[in-house]
Amino acid sequence: MLVGLTPSEGEAKTQYIRYGWAMREAAISIMQMRTCTVAHRLIVIAMMLYDIVELHDGGRADDIPETIDYYLAGTYGERFMAEFNDIEPNEEISLKMNTQMYFIFMQRAGAALYPVFAELMGNFNRHKEEIGATVFEEGGGKDYYVFYAYITQLMSQHWGDFLARWEHVLENYLVNFMFSEVFPLKYHHKGLNPYHHLFILVEQYVLAKMLLCGNYNHEEGFSKQYITRVISEVAQLNQHSTDPLSIAENYRNAGVDCPAHLYYLVI
Repeated sequence: MLVGLTPSEGEAKTQYIRYGWAMREAAISIMQMRTCTVAHRLIVIAMMLYDIVELHDGGRADDIPETIDYYLAGTYGERFMAEFNDIEPNEEISLKMNTQMYFIFMQRAGAALYPVFAELMGNFNRHKEEIGATVFEEGGGKDYYVFYAYITQLMSQHWGDFLARWEHVLENYLVNFMFSEVFPLKYHHKGLNPYHHLFILVEQYVLAKMLLCGNYNHEEGFSKQYITRVISEVAQLNQHSTDPLSIAENYRNAGVDCPAHLYYLVI
């Protein structure tokens, strides 16, 4: 059984920090289990952290180590994949969550610090002109509906090719991000519980996925240089401008009440 950390001063009202190290080790181990995709591993981590919060808030914090051990013992193979594949699509939830990404791109596209974001928005604007999208917008203020359709199509076309060759690169980035930014519960003092911490990690994954597919060039393909450029900019965005409280609040407003909802964003 994994041993946790002692609560630090000012955080003794919760038991989360006591198990912060154990959560980090478990989350990293799960992210490195290659019996399912990175996206599904994120959902497994979400399930674990969600259960931990449920136990804690229900006065059963002493059961947290057993829950962590349960998820570490999982194999996450075909049966697990089949259960998630049985989840019915929910266009409303998917649109709500992906719309947040549109506003992030809009905000960063004009900054010299984020040329990859500007490139994607340039591609999107050209796409709008080609399909005459302004005809379908309500007062010119519903670009995110068109963006959602556009980026979803690109991801369906290219993401499988990326995963087939380069999924390990994304795995390594997310593991490093968890180690440095998420665990052991870096934003606990700001009021984020372990499950809400995961939203920060999920957003990194989704941004990378959208940028990699949205800027895909058939001549260059998923070259090492291209992937490095995109991942570096995603990391830079977090270092310079990520507000963990805003991220958590955005997802709560979108109705992300359980790990199943995250499925509609990452898969």
